[in-house]
Amino acid sequence: MNQAEDGDSAVITRNGVPVAAIVPIDEYQALEDAADELLAREAVQHLDEPTVSMAELLADLFADERRNDVA
Repeated sequence: MNQAEDGDSAVITRNGVPVAAIVPIDEYQALEDAADELLAREAVQHLDEPTVSMAELLADLFADERRNDVA
C-alpha cells in the first residue's frame, strides 16, 4: 500500500505466480477510463446493426436449450 501511495505499483504473487497488482489510484482510474472509452467505441460501431427484443432473445435461448435436451 505504501508503494502505491508513493506512485509505484506492486505485484502480488501466490506461489511465485502473479495474481494481482496494487497500483496508484490515478493509474487505476486511467485504466477504468480507457476501458470505458473502448467499450463506448465498440458500441458506436454496432449502432446500425439490427437488434432483438429481450423476449426474442429469451425465446431463442430456451429453444436452443430444448434442442440440446432432446439431442
